[in-house]
Amino acid sequence: MGHLNISDVHRLEHLGTGLTIKKSNASFGVCSACLEGKQHRSFNRKHQSSRTLQKLELIHSDSCGLLPVLSLAGARYFILYVDDHTRMVWCYFIRQKLAKDVLDIFKCFKVLVEKHLGNSLLRFRCDNGRGEYDNHLFQEYLISEGITYEPSAPYTQHHNGISERMIRTIMERARMILLESQLNDSLWAEAVNTSVYLHNRSPTRALQDSTPYQAWHGLQPPLRHLRRFGCDAYVYVPDQRRKKIDAKSSRCIHLGYVHNTTKLWREWDIATGRVIQAADVIFDQRSFGGRTPSRSLHPLSILLNDELDNSVSSSDTPAVSNSETNESQGQTESDYPTLAEVDDTAGGKV
Repeated sequence: MGHLNISDVHRLEHLGTGLTIKKSNASFGVCSACLEGKQHRSFNRKHQSSRTLQKLELIHSDSCGLLPVLSLAGARYFILYVDDHTRMVWCYFIRQKLAKDVLDIFKCFKVLVEKHLGNSLLRFRCDNGRGEYDNHLFQEYLISEGITYEPSAPYTQHHNGISERMIRTIMERARMILLESQLNDSLWAEAVNTSVYLHNRSPTRALQDSTPYQAWHGLQPPLRHLRRFGCDAYVYVPDQRRKKIDAKSSRCIHLGYVHNTTKLWREWDIATGRVIQAADVIFDQRSFGGRTPSRSLHPLSILLNDELDNSVSSSDTPAVSNSETNESQGQTESDYPTLAEVDDTAGGKV
């Protein structure tokens, strides 16, 4: 019967003629031919994995790439770190998945979160990627720091499901805001950066009536500074950077936020082709530089009952920061070498 399963073999007596099946409760053992021909991966979806009880007890991590387009700083990959208890996410961008580069980024992340909380990272869960974590350099560092290494088995990405699912969530959101804004694919890193920022301030089913930001910081996240990705942003040009008859405003494209403050925005200066950080900005969330964005059913500005042309008072913001980000030459390989979540209310210092 072509290795038909036992239950269906017993049913054949009533579904056909000329066949008598002996009734027996004896075990037939293991059929090697059945296993070799039909064995498949099993998932226990009813089993609920236990959640950790404190921050930094367990960190999930995974990388994404090779992205088809270089970012503005030349990155082709990004690495996510997810705290199991709070679902807080940190993102770092790299050009290559070299063991040394990944270790340097992990050291920066570890110092940041441990200094912020005063706790030590206890467990680290990841996949078996040899370029990132399955190497002597990274594992020796974990041993020296007393961190338990929990790799998933080869070809079992579902064992690292938290970070795998988070990458999907972040990439889907980044893809949507890029498509809506009709911006070039080379801005994927800015879209991913913004997606992580927004995810940490959004509700999640893993937390009841809370956001990752609130679970991590103990404070509700400020949201009034949020603006539509890709809209026109008019950045004030200070007297020191212009002549008497020069324009006092420069039209830029809004690309997102600075993770350690709510008083600065990331803007793409069209004239210079560089990303700047600015405080005195007037946003036109109806205008997209002549592009026709996809229609959003509920733009954030409407939901918040905020004015579309919402200027920021310079009385409670610092002066314009037109310093170039590390898209310039001679910087580190990541787009944002210190791109990580810190307390927005702490003025940028952890």
